[in-house]
Amino acid sequence: MRSFVDWQRAAAEAGLAVLDLVRTDSAAVLRSPENDVLVLGRSEAA
Repeated sequence: MRSFVDWQRAAAEAGLAVLDLVRTDSAAVLRSPENDVLVLGRSEAA
């Protein structure tokens, strides 16, 4: 599993930015970082 910082770095290398992180903690069965969703968008610097 990648850390959040790893995902930020990978997104930046692709010219994207992490705009939001959606935690899947509404159901105990889904409560896991592997099920979290990153919302990506174009980087302001690009």
